[in-house]
Amino acid sequence: MSQRLVIDGMLSRPGFRLEVQLDVDLDQAVGLFGVTGAGKTTLLRIIAGLEPAFTGHLQYGANVWHDRAKGATVPTHLRRLGVVFQDARLLPGRTVMNNLRFAIERSSSTLSESQLATLANDFSINAVLDHAVETLSGGEKQRVSLVQALLTRPKLLLLDEPLSANDLGHRRQVTTMLSQWLLTEGASLLYVSHSSDELQLLTRVMLRMASGKIMERGATADMLAQLSAHAAVASVLEVDGANGRVTLQWEQSHVGTRITDLSPGDRITVSREGEQGSTVGASLQPQSEQDQ
Repeated sequence: MSQRLVIDGMLSRPGFRLEVQLDVDLDQAVGLFGVTGAGKTTLLRIIAGLEPAFTGHLQYGANVWHDRAKGATVPTHLRRLGVVFQDARLLPGRTVMNNLRFAIERSSSTLSESQLATLANDFSINAVLDHAVETLSGGEKQRVSLVQALLTRPKLLLLDEPLSANDLGHRRQVTTMLSQWLLTEGASLLYVSHSSDELQLLTRVMLRMASGKIMERGATADMLAQLSAHAAVASVLEVDGANGRVTLQWEQSHVGTRITDLSPGDRITVSREGEQGSTVGASLQPQSEQDQ
C-alpha cells in the first residue's frame, strides 16, 4: 500500500499564511523541524482535518482526504490517524484507564488485556492507570496521550512535540519503544520536535519549515549535521541555582540565525566545550510544569 503524502494548498489567518507544496513518501518516518511560529502544528492540523479553512488538495496513498475544488473532505475519525499534540488532550473527570479504554473502543482491531498492559509498561504509565488525569504531571499526560493514540492502531501517526514535558530518561525510553512499535505495526510517522536525539532515532527524512513554507528537505542525519554546523557558541556568565536560571553569553559571529530573531518558547542547543554527547535542548522560557 502506498504511503505517499501529497499536499498542495494554503491556509490564511490574520498575521499568518501557510503555503505548502509537498510530495513525500512516508514509507520512511519523516521529521518536521522549525522555529516557533513556522507553521509545523498548523500543517499537522491540516493533515488531521482540523483546519476547515484549508484550501487545496490533500491525499494520503490512494485516498483523497481533502479537495476543496470537488467539495470532498474525509472526516478526521475516518482517516486512521493517531494524533498527539504537545498539550496532551485527555478526557477530563476520568481515570487514565478510562481514557485508554475509550481509545480501544475506537480501534478497528481487538486488543487483549495483555497487549494493553504491555503498552502501559513500555511507556511507563502502568503506575498511574487508576489515577485521575487531572492529577498527572505534564510528562505523564503526554505518555498517556501517546499510548492512547497507539491503541487506535493508526496507519499514520502525527506527533507534535509529544515528549516536551518529559525528562531525558523518559524521552529515551519512549523513543526506543516507539521506534520498535512503528516497525511492528508498519505505521507511518510525521514527527515534530526540536530534539535532535528524537529526530535522529525516529526519522530518516527531515523537512525544515519557516514562515509557513517548507524550505528544505533531506536525510535526517544530513539535515541535523547542517543545523549543528550553524549552532551558536555560548559561555556561561551566571548560574542562579535557587531560581533555576542560567545566563549565557553568545558569540554572535558563529550564529547562523541571529539571537535577536529568536522568540520566547523557541528551543536552543547547549553543549559543554570539549565534551562529547553532552548537548541538551533548552527553552527560552520556563515550562509551565516540571519535567516528569
